[in-house]
Amino acid sequence: MQKWKNMLLCFAVTFMFLFIAVGYAQISGELSITGNAKYEIAAIYITEVRISSVSGVGGQTPSVTKTGTLTFEHNNYNLRAQVGSTAGGSFTVHVTVKNNSGVDQYLLKHTASSASDIEKLKNTQTSYSQQLVADRLVPQGESRTFVFTVQNTSTSSALYMNKFESLLVFSPNFSADTTENATNALTQAFLNVLAGNGPNGDGKGIEYVDSNGKTKKVEAKKILDEIVGKMTSVDTGGYTGNVGNATQAEKNLVEAIFGENMVIQLGSNYYSVCMLIKNQKIVNKDDMVIYVTADPLEVGGGTWNGGTKKWDNLRIIPVYALVFLKDGTTYTYVDHIFAGEAPVCDFKGALGDGKVGNLHTNIWNSTEFPSVTDKSGGSIGQQNITTNGELDEAYQFYINSLK
Repeated sequence: MQKWKNMLLCFAVTFMFLFIAVGYAQISGELSITGNAKYEIAAIYITEVRISSVSGVGGQTPSVTKTGTLTFEHNNYNLRAQVGSTAGGSFTVHVTVKNNSGVDQYLLKHTASSASDIEKLKNTQTSYSQQLVADRLVPQGESRTFVFTVQNTSTSSALYMNKFESLLVFSPNFSADTTENATNALTQAFLNVLAGNGPNGDGKGIEYVDSNGKTKKVEAKKILDEIVGKMTSVDTGGYTGNVGNATQAEKNLVEAIFGENMVIQLGSNYYSVCMLIKNQKIVNKDDMVIYVTADPLEVGGGTWNGGTKKWDNLRIIPVYALVFLKDGTTYTYVDHIFAGEAPVCDFKGALGDGKVGNLHTNIWNSTEFPSVTDKSGGSIGQQNITTNGELDEAYQFYINSLK
């Protein structure tokens, strides 16, 4: 009997190992990988960088080595100073980047990764082969090669590049969908503020660092007055916000009101939402509008065409509008997100290359209602724009569509 038990045990063990061997073979066959696995970071990053030409250099033969996602280091050479009519030393770089960040990106500039090296760049001039905004774009999933030249403009000292770490700066180009998603959390907080109940609707006020560098406490019922007091007055109303060229006190106030609702996540990266709060007549003169964009407002563009008396090549970005109508002493939110677009400008509304940090609401265009046109009777000039945008007309079109 014991012999049979031993034989059965041997058979069982044999089949068990056979089963494991077959199963392992099947699994290992399914998981077999040929070639080298490659992980791609979710960012825009340098794939290749080289110095293509130099002039007026001393020390070692110039070369660069990639050191980080968007950084590269120079070896021990120097760019000689400008002497009389002989230009200072220069180097030209070819750098290829791959965009895997999840969103289109624009090249902003070449700079340095440390404060001391940034200081050195004050005595240089950088010129880019890709000068137009359109040529600086790197679409998601694609690669682009940029070429730029850095020249020493100092007439007294050489520029020593040993261990100098260059840094490329890019700015994301967000889609309309990203901007729309960013508006959802802002509406209720502003309604609470307009009702005098504080951002959270619990009657609590806020604290922020004012223009004097001091912490200022604001009661819930006085937050709207604080906002209006920060506004820059223009013909079409007043405005304030956290856009790039607003004062730090304005940015602090907006952050104290909206907090984490001003931040959106795209992949593994977080971005701040730019918003402009404007006192603008939609129905009544005291109506309020929040213009929202996920674009960082760091890339501008545009040239004035003297022949046609129009602006060409403006950089147009998605801008959504949230409308709050004042009726007597109360505000009502128009339960609709108005989709549109506007050009990038500076805080005073100037358009053109290098004019960044704000969005021009006076020429906001409705993308949701293409048949809508601005009937304000104003004009768009090189220095002065007196139109008020299409938002009031878009609002009326929307209301009529509900009837």
